[in-house]
This record gives sequence, structure tokens and C-alpha cells, in this order.
Amino acid sequence: MAAGLPGDGSERPADDLPARARGPWARYIATVAATFSALFVGYMATIVALDKAGLLPPPALVNEICADEKLTWLRNNPPEAPNLLIVGSSLAWRGIDSQQFVQRVPAARPLNGGVCHAGIDQSTWVARYLIRHFPSVQSALLVVAPQDFTSCAQKPDQLFDPGTVDAYVFDRRWLYPFYITQFDPVSLARNAGHIADLRAAHGEVESLIMTRFGDGPLNAPGNRGLLYGPVKRLDASCFTALRSFALSLAEGGRHLFVTTAPLHPGWRERYDPSGELHQAFVAGVRAALAEVGTTSFWDGATVFGGEASEFTDAIHVNWPAAQRFTAELVRAFRDYRASSGARPLSQL
Repeated sequence: MAAGLPGDGSERPADDLPARARGPWARYIATVAATFSALFVGYMATIVALDKAGLLPPPALVNEICADEKLTWLRNNPPEAPNLLIVGSSLAWRGIDSQQFVQRVPAARPLNGGVCHAGIDQSTWVARYLIRHFPSVQSALLVVAPQDFTSCAQKPDQLFDPGTVDAYVFDRRWLYPFYITQFDPVSLARNAGHIADLRAAHGEVESLIMTRFGDGPLNAPGNRGLLYGPVKRLDASCFTALRSFALSLAEGGRHLFVTTAPLHPGWRERYDPSGELHQAFVAGVRAALAEVGTTSFWDGATVFGGEASEFTDAIHVNWPAAQRFTAELVRAFRDYRASSGARPLSQL
């Protein structure tokens, strides 16, 4: 009988060769799956261990430690019907003492929504997001400086995914899955090493301590120099973003008060000795707010002045200076509301 013909005993199952070929792939897939499972279990065990030890950084919703910590603070400290929203970059977060409004403006319920490292387009995007969640807001205080108006056209204004932050902050869903959906082990490892110090204010100028209103006081014993270099150009699209924000507030019947933030005298002397930049900046802000009836502008940088010893860098001040600046600001804010005919906050 010819070799290989049926019935000669040399038959092999029809799928024998494919099965043997699949063997290495099956082992490879099983190894990959086992490795992935082990890594996943190890990662989640690390998350839980860091949480139990008080060393767990916030999930990387923005992937800026101070911004993510602000969202975590908001998750853990939901405000009750705020009627005054303080917005801007770290200038608003670090430089405004909300308690001054509580003490000096009847029935004021402030919420500091300032987010670090945000340009004016991003700050106003965050403000709109917060107002959607807190429709009780009737007035917004926006703190600005030239440094916030330099690169709006080069980056997206949306600072985070609204659906994810809705789930994390306002729905307060279970914490741990956010470390999977916002997976960033490099950021996690970097921040875990010092998050406890930052939350305990040992980090000085990087402190993540916050007041009950969301302010981020700086109580650093020294300073870190000017840190910020020259502002080479003001981005026209940033002023467009400001105008869009002012118009959106006006359409909702809300008032907008804009103030410039203090600037280090050494920075002004080095990078704007003639005051030309500041004048151009103020003119741009005024033009953006022109003919928007429910807005007002106060040049707080000029009114406040400020000594070099009150600054931690070119644009941030220590808490005593922030309190002094806010006291001046509150007076201007009250005068504005009185002259504009706005309803007292106590009637909201």
C-alpha cells in the first residue's frame, strides 16, 4: 500500500499541524496575560498601600499636581451654593483671601476656583464649567496678569475632560478606578514621594494647603527670585477669550469684576521699566470688556504696588500681602457693585 494512503496507519488528525503551530502563540498569549494581570494587581496594591499610608497623590485628571489637588479638594469639600466665584490661574488661587469677602461683603459665599498654570482661556473655561455646577454664582472675580495672556492660540482651552471630572468631583464615584482611567505611573511615582509634605505645608512655595474656600496661601520664609522672564508679546486670542467669557456671564445676568494682580517691582524694573507693557495690557483688558454692561475693571497691580519682600517670585505674594491686597480689592469690589446698581449679595 502506498505510503500515506488511507488505511496505512500513517494518518494524522487534520488539525494536528495547526494545533502544534498554535502552541507557541498560546503560551505567549498566556504569558502576556499572566504578566499583565500580575502588573495590574501590583499596581492596584500599590495604590491601596499609598492611600492607607496617606501618600496617594490625586489622580492625574489634569496631570498638574496643584490642579489635580484642587479638584480633589473640591471633591472632599463641596461648597454650599457659592454666590461669588474667584477665578484665574495661581494668581487667584494664591493671591486672594476669600475670608476678607466674608467679613466685608454681607452674605458673600466665595469659592476660589483658581487653577495653577492655566492661561486666561483655560481659566475662563474652568469658570464656565464651575458655574454650570454652581448656578448660584452671581458674581465672578477674575485675577489677571500679562503672563496669562501669552499663548492662548498654542494650546487647547479645555483643561480636563468634563465627564471624568463630573464623575470624580461631583458624583464622587469610587476613587481607585480613576487611577486606571487616568493611568500615569511616572507622575504617580514622582508625586508620591512628596505629596505628604506638600499637604502639610512643608513644601513652602509648593504648598498644597487650602483654606475652607479653596484659597492656597503661601507662607514661604524666603523667595525663589523672579522666576518668570519677560513677556515678549500679548496674544490677541487671549483677549478674545476674555471678551467671550464676559459676554457669557452677562447673558446669564452675572457680574464680572476683573483685577490685575500685583507684580514684583524688580520684574517691572527689569522687563517693563517704561510701563509700556502694562499700559498695553490694561488697554487690551479694557477693550475686551468694553460695552459689556455687567463688567468692571480695577488695576489692582498699580493700586497695590507691593514691596519686593512681599513676593515669592515675580507674580506670587506671601499670604500677609495677599490679605492686604484683598482688603483693597474688596473695597473696590463693593464700590463697583454700589455704582453699577447690582443687587447686594444678601438678596441672592
